[in-house]
Amino acid sequence: MSLRWSWSLFAAFLTLAGSAVMALSIIAVERDALRVERDDYVRYTLSMLSGALRMPMMADSRTEVDRLMEEFVATSPGSIVYLRWANGESEQFGEGVIPDAVSSLPSHHLQLLSVEGQERWYAQGVNLNKTDLGVIALHMPAPEEDVYSSGKKLLIAMVALLLAMLAGALMYRFSGTLTDLMRRISMASRQVGGGDFSVHIPGYGSGEIGEAVGDFNQMVSRLSHRQMTHEVFGRYQSPQQVSDGFERTLVNTDHPARTVAVMAVEMVDFAGYISDLRELGGLSELNRFFRILHAIVSENGGHLDAISGGHMVAVFNHPFNLRNYQDRAAKCALELIEASKMLSLHRSDGSTVAFKIGLAQGEVLTGFLGAGRHREFRAVGAAVSLAEHLALLGSEHDVIAGGEILHQLAYAFEKSGVENRTLAGGESLQVAKISPKTERLIAEVQKAASTAIHHLETEGATGVSK
Repeated sequence: MSLRWSWSLFAAFLTLAGSAVMALSIIAVERDALRVERDDYVRYTLSMLSGALRMPMMADSRTEVDRLMEEFVATSPGSIVYLRWANGESEQFGEGVIPDAVSSLPSHHLQLLSVEGQERWYAQGVNLNKTDLGVIALHMPAPEEDVYSSGKKLLIAMVALLLAMLAGALMYRFSGTLTDLMRRISMASRQVGGGDFSVHIPGYGSGEIGEAVGDFNQMVSRLSHRQMTHEVFGRYQSPQQVSDGFERTLVNTDHPARTVAVMAVEMVDFAGYISDLRELGGLSELNRFFRILHAIVSENGGHLDAISGGHMVAVFNHPFNLRNYQDRAAKCALELIEASKMLSLHRSDGSTVAFKIGLAQGEVLTGFLGAGRHREFRAVGAAVSLAEHLALLGSEHDVIAGGEILHQLAYAFEKSGVENRTLAGGESLQVAKISPKTERLIAEVQKAASTAIHHLETEGATGVSK
């Protein structure tokens, strides 16, 4: 039996069992309530009969007494009335057996009471002033015995069965999402195992299932990137070795135009920081951040395009094709901001060095620029200039995105302060501040930043270059 059917039958069984327990509980509660209500009614009726019999019994009018009792029994089917006069004579009205406990009741000033050991039998003395006229006992049938007839019990059973079938159908419907995902992951895993890294499972929302799908797609994307690196260099390499080898290997290669995501990083008040470098130990502190920047960019599948003073540019979806490269660029930017906070570069006045980042998307030309030893592989285009411009718009620790990339970012990214800005050429552009929206993304950003810093500290302690 498939897992989907097992879950459906289990849900149906639980619903059926729950319905049965609930029905039995309701029946028990209602029967108790009906019994109490019936007992109160019998007590009230007996009290009324006792009051109605006082005058006829005082006048010894047996004809009137018989008439009253026969009328009562006729209007109350199943009732039994036992009447004993003060002289010991007794009468019975209605069909049934009079218990000995009822026939032996005392008649002297008998108050309304329940006959001990006899269910639904009540007795009361008939008194006028201080004169004992006799005793009357009354038994009335309990209607709750017929409340839940076979037809009603069958109806309850049918409703419970219908609820169980509905629960099973709903479980079968909703469990289909999970079993479908499991089949997709199984099929995708077989494709990846066969060397096909183009596999991508569509999103399943923002819950736990969506997170599992996102993790799987991210894993496949990283494997694809590693495989392409292997095809270029013949073996797997660390990010630093890939970057160095890439620059050496592609000396005479020019690439056509392609669409990329560009991340521009600007240090706040770089000129002021430069003036403090002598007191702060030269460029070593700044180079620490550059190494972290390089590691985080490489981990997200990007390529560090340029570093010039306090200005840095990274490109995503180049030189290799990347899935969701816009999300990778945004996540990389958030990780860099988090890492800069953790690293805490300080100025001479004790303040902390801060960075701000711009994100853009567009078509660029890629190839080598320059001549001789100053020839570098670069990406050139309006998207690079736009990202650099957006970086200048933000404040400390801000990530500002504008244009097409805003519409491509996943649900996990919060877009706040959305507004239209006019560029230098007069073009209007929608921009927004980017921040992590989900707890999962917040945790991933913090973990990636702390991991990069930890690797840097380990590298410094061991003297090993990663």
